[in-house]
Amino acid sequence: MNLLIIRHAIATDKVTFALTGRPDSRRPLTAEGRRKFKRSLKGLRRASPKINMIATSPYRRAVETCRLAETAFPKAQVMTLPALRHGGDLRLVTAWLAGLPASTKAAVVGHEPDLGRLTALLLGSGAPPAIYKKGGAALVSFDGRAAAGAGKLVWLLTPALLRRLK
Repeated sequence: MNLLIIRHAIATDKVTFALTGRPDSRRPLTAEGRRKFKRSLKGLRRASPKINMIATSPYRRAVETCRLAETAFPKAQVMTLPALRHGGDLRLVTAWLAGLPASTKAAVVGHEPDLGRLTALLLGSGAPPAIYKKGGAALVSFDGRAAAGAGKLVWLLTPALLRRLK
């Protein structure tokens, strides 16, 4: 199994958005965030295997990032996975991953620090290997089905590096 892990693109400033009185879960991407992530998609498509499933956090900024990622992987089945929300239960995410067939090439779209923790859990590390930049991604592979501690980090790329891949 291969798992592409994507942090949502640049979103509206958290403090400024809080002043609107709306919940953080409704915070959208900025125009710059959408533009930069669109430019990263060619590199993401080049660096990752064909994706046949994308799961996203229900938060607006992740859903919007997922919709952009769909353009790079148009045949992927898309679903919302509530456990990917900011502060979600990583045990539920790993259980979901473990239930997928070994042939799956999945992607998840979520938030930090959760994605760093998820990566550490999948790699069997006590601490996150890195902090994902907004719009950054990593590829973790498994021999067979996904399981905590069984993953191998293939690559971890910043958005700037993804934009340089052609």
